[in-house]
Amino acid sequence: MNLSEQVRLAGIVGAGGGGFPTHVKLNARAETVIANGATQAFNAHEAKIGRQLDVLRIYHTPGSWWALTSKEKTFINAGHKLLISFKPNSNLSNVVGVANGGSATVDANLAALAHSIASVEPHQIMLIVWHEPENDVIGPGLPGKAGSTAEYVEMWHNVRGIFDANGVTNVIWCACAETYAPLVYLTPSLWPGNSYVDWVMWDDYQNSTSQPSYTNVLQRDYDWFTTNSSATNDYLSKPWGVAEWGSDINDNPTVAEQTNSINGLNDALNTNNQFPKLKLLEYFDELSPALLPGSVSTYSNFANSPYMEQQCSP
Repeated sequence: MNLSEQVRLAGIVGAGGGGFPTHVKLNARAETVIANGATQAFNAHEAKIGRQLDVLRIYHTPGSWWALTSKEKTFINAGHKLLISFKPNSNLSNVVGVANGGSATVDANLAALAHSIASVEPHQIMLIVWHEPENDVIGPGLPGKAGSTAEYVEMWHNVRGIFDANGVTNVIWCACAETYAPLVYLTPSLWPGNSYVDWVMWDDYQNSTSQPSYTNVLQRDYDWFTTNSSATNDYLSKPWGVAEWGSDINDNPTVAEQTNSINGLNDALNTNNQFPKLKLLEYFDELSPALLPGSVSTYSNFANSPYMEQQCSP
């Protein structure tokens, strides 16, 4: 996959509305993201940062997405890039391919989805196959019920094989991990393989009580992927992105806590060049505390900072 058309650099994210809205910035201007096609929220987020957003971020519930929707096609035809997270089924065993005991119906649905995505070429779609699988796999002491780590890898290979067999060349394949400390040990065993993944992504959140600096949280996970990259899990050969980030979104953040987090990240990226491999950032702006009114100007300044504006190669 030629990545040269994909990225522009780290992005910011946001948009409220039905799902997990976000703003992403890849390639030229601030390319961005909202969930479930919430057009009003998309426009509102553009107003917050005073710039055009070019990428639509969408999450689909398991087993619900087998063709681009009319709204998705409208955004594509308007020149926006889609960043889509989907799970082909609730059970990984149904998506491992018929030859491995999987569902023929699921495979047929995946083939239909492949044709639908191929129909919008040369437009590219960034596709996250089963984000945060660490939360869903089965194992001793684990909360997941979807299947094993081996089935997750088989699932990914089957999805990619069906797309390849149907001539799809316009997908940018993104693996998105959950870096929660008790689960991150699973991440290496969930790697589909170097040739299957174009982008490495993960989700990062901060709780100001236990983690005063969002930059420290990001540094922890950035270092994890750097340290654990290897010949078989070659994370370092890919562009990196933080698919969701935020400060105290599940608690009751103060404006000071949010602005301190945003300003800290601004300094890390614009002054210290602390995370040179990051090409994408998505701020989670779904719950009402996710971006307080008093934090908007700080957030907008970051969105329009030199680091967020620059062009770069993947």
